[in-house]
Amino acid sequence: MSGETITQKQPYGEGLTALLAESDSVEVQVVGSSNTHLQNSQINPLESGGVDSVVWNLGVTWDYEFPFEDLLHALDSGKLQAQEKHHDITIPINGHVFAIAGGGKGTGGGKGIYYSYFLKRGGITLKLTKGATADEAQQNANVMVECGSLFLMLNGIDGAWATVRNIVEALGGRIFWHKFSRLDICADLPGIDTADLARMVWEKKCVTRATKKDYHEDGSKLTGVTVGKGDIMLRIYDKLHEVRHGHPDLEKEKYLIEKRWGKSPDHAMRVEYQLRRPALKELGINTMGDFYAKGAALAAYLTGDWFRIVKEEPDRKNNHQTRQSTAPEWVAVQEAFRSWMKKPRESVERKQRGMCKDPIRLVKQASGCILAAVADLTQELHMTREEFRVHAQEVLEWGIDSMGDSGFREKFTKKAAQRVVSYGGAVLPNSFIATCEEPWVDEGEDWGVVARWKGAQAHG
Repeated sequence: MSGETITQKQPYGEGLTALLAESDSVEVQVVGSSNTHLQNSQINPLESGGVDSVVWNLGVTWDYEFPFEDLLHALDSGKLQAQEKHHDITIPINGHVFAIAGGGKGTGGGKGIYYSYFLKRGGITLKLTKGATADEAQQNANVMVECGSLFLMLNGIDGAWATVRNIVEALGGRIFWHKFSRLDICADLPGIDTADLARMVWEKKCVTRATKKDYHEDGSKLTGVTVGKGDIMLRIYDKLHEVRHGHPDLEKEKYLIEKRWGKSPDHAMRVEYQLRRPALKELGINTMGDFYAKGAALAAYLTGDWFRIVKEEPDRKNNHQTRQSTAPEWVAVQEAFRSWMKKPRESVERKQRGMCKDPIRLVKQASGCILAAVADLTQELHMTREEFRVHAQEVLEWGIDSMGDSGFREKFTKKAAQRVVSYGGAVLPNSFIATCEEPWVDEGEDWGVVARWKGAQAHG
């Protein structure tokens, strides 16, 4: 499917706002699940699928109603005890009990954010840095939240998000911004043998934007397939076999029967999409508001444009893939996703974005490189800022002159072609558009970068 990419952020919705306003405790009990249609009043209705895993990046400011120093003291004390005991321990914080791990973990191969504390409550894990305030530029999260499949199946994504907000508030924090880091959505089709669809993919009866396929076998029988790698992945496998034999989990099997399958079937095919931050950003699924507005359209894109199984092998030589009719087995998958998603209000289309970044961060990075070059060249231990300015100008001019006129034009044009993006789909204040000519502004949030850059220039 196709459609204009909408980047305007959506509100959380009156239902969730009311739920949060009425809640006084950390644990939020939600009747039913966000996976169930609101108009369905049936007792314990079966759900065809739902959000299976979610990771949020949060910008949190602490020190509300619970001193940040007290929070850090409790976290450091609990972490030390967990290290001494070599396992997670439970600790009280502001009248609530959490499990805490003895270690932390960095991201980006050690070059990214370091999360010093791991807290757990129920099926939710919070990773916290020592940062006291939210990053206003929304570049670096000081809290990462992971929510597991069982908690999501029982409470839905609405209940998970409400619980996260209440946990953060119980710790003395306020969430000022949030972004999806990872989102897994799935649908279950009980009674269908996964091998049938895996065989159709093996026979190339599929149309997909992905290039990589991995097949799973049990002896000579195909038991599943993984399509794609990196930012978007699709897994088709037997969920019953996984919870009963692969990774036995009696509790999860019980709730799968109760919430999804209705009874213990012979087979239970799971179709699951895993989306990471870059793909979610391209598809315009950044916040919970985006998911509420575009969730169904996202599923339609994944099961239609990104991958679908067709009746016959397409004529790829003559580029006739889109002419093939969707196989009935895959139509059932599309309907399973459609039945638990809300009606879409907006369309999604994956849009390759330019590589433009925050110019303030790039300037700081360049300044650091020039600083190192001047220190290496001069071999001086002390220098005034004005002396450095002279040396920096010499270094910069040498770097530019070394490229030559034609070399500079070629390199600049190549770099600009990678980074410059249009205004397509942007949602910007009219007053700002009237005065702004920067071509690299593409999202509603990016105009703030321009304002901060001009403000930084004005204040030196």
